[in-house]
Amino acid sequence: MTSKNILLIGPTESGKSTLGNVLINRNDNFEKVFEENGWTKETKIEEVEIDNINYRIIDTVGWHWNASESDQQVLTKIAESFHTPEGKIDRIYRILLVTKGSGSWRYVIAAFNLLKKLDPELLNYTTIIRSNFAEFEDDEKRERFVNDSKNPQIVEPEIAEIVSQFSFIPIDNPWTNTSFPKRNNETEEEFEARKKIREEAREINKETRKLSRKIVFDHLKAECQEDYHVDLDTKISNFLDAESKKTAATETRNILLIGATGSGKSVLGNTLINRNNNFTEVFGESCRATSETRKTKIEEMEEENIKYRVIEAVGWDHTSMDEGEVAERLTNAFQATGGNINRILLVIERFDKRNCHPFYLIKKIDPEILKHTTIICRSFVRFRNSEVCKKDIDSLKDLKQEDSWIAKIANAVPIVHVNNPSLDISVSGNEDESEVEEANLELTINRKIRKLSREKILDHLKEHSEIHHLEMENLEERINDFFGIVSESDEEETETNEETNEGGNADNSGLKNFLIFVIIIAVIGIIGYCWPTKKEKET
Repeated sequence: MTSKNILLIGPTESGKSTLGNVLINRNDNFEKVFEENGWTKETKIEEVEIDNINYRIIDTVGWHWNASESDQQVLTKIAESFHTPEGKIDRIYRILLVTKGSGSWRYVIAAFNLLKKLDPELLNYTTIIRSNFAEFEDDEKRERFVNDSKNPQIVEPEIAEIVSQFSFIPIDNPWTNTSFPKRNNETEEEFEARKKIREEAREINKETRKLSRKIVFDHLKAECQEDYHVDLDTKISNFLDAESKKTAATETRNILLIGATGSGKSVLGNTLINRNNNFTEVFGESCRATSETRKTKIEEMEEENIKYRVIEAVGWDHTSMDEGEVAERLTNAFQATGGNINRILLVIERFDKRNCHPFYLIKKIDPEILKHTTIICRSFVRFRNSEVCKKDIDSLKDLKQEDSWIAKIANAVPIVHVNNPSLDISVSGNEDESEVEEANLELTINRKIRKLSREKILDHLKEHSEIHHLEMENLEERINDFFGIVSESDEEETETNEETNEGGNADNSGLKNFLIFVIIIAVIGIIGYCWPTKKEKET
């Protein structure tokens, strides 16, 4: 029986491997045959038989724009995905281009351009799979979504053109993993109750996956009758040769912003990007103590022929997400670097344990990455005075200070002082002319201050241009371990504080009694001094 090659291609974390597992459906339980960790490291092949047709599912390595790759290099990666460990693929039954939509569309556009370059005929053998359309079970909503995706009045014209040329299938493949760790301080009863809810959800998700699987195979049987059989290997080799001769594209560097909630990560990100040369907001800034950043955000900018990719992570102590969600989002932020990190900027408002906790997170992930980490003190008014900055750093590095943990951090990584004042200086319209003029002057001054801060950080980044290659395996596990340590240390600190308070109360009680004693002695002394003696009475 001739196997039909189904090639899964797409960016990292698009759901390729998950789709592969859904199509294979090992033991009718969606057991993993392809790792669903977001980072397929090598092309893998599994086979499945459906209605006497043998399908060969080929899960390829995902692509990602990262610090060391140009757009052309990503296209090269896409081309290389057409090869397997067994050699070239000479026949293709269907290419399934997997995307999660929104941010993944640029990868779809890149794949579309590549297929056109290799052979426009390949477009006829390609289907776009939207892997996370939750409402796909509703036929009407699914059809409307497909039609909307082809409408240039609703989506970007380039996307509408691509969707119109490809087959487009929205499905959903929710989680079915059985891993279910027990939370810190969770009772057995609470754990079992939560476990039961999760198992019920898992059964529902399995049914959802089965429907997704049926839709994809129905599509393959109904619309994919022929194999693409052209000398694709030669076309790919010609393309790769041509790309290797092109001038290397502009270098790109990943800059990861991490910190506590309200530390100023978003403000620093906006300062670095400097959109429209007036620091237009691209990362959501918040003047409140609640978290504005709810997911990893990425923006790019170019300075002196160097492209910087600024990645903002959620706050490690996010105010509206539990530890599990925060750990997952932080993992996504590190994964967005593709494992290539030029610099981690740990943004702090002040040197306290809450602001400095991410230092230990970085150390837990990979101690070597501390060599590529810089602490940004973001509200240092005299940041332009190098002597004042040096004096502050020296005082932080002093191991004799009471909080020696601060000295250990200050001696481990560079510290850069900046000041990014608020640009949220709006007028309501009720101000007089002098007040409006004063507000505009303040805004102008604050923009100049931000510009100087930006120059200082960029100078620092130019001095530290080396790239750290982060080991991505078990990354989320390492981050989860960190949160376990934080929870335990918080409990210990609470107990210590309670003991200290109890001791402090006892000390205060002793002090109070001593003061009362002193007052009584003083009063007796005063009375004795003022009371007339016998001799004085006679006189």
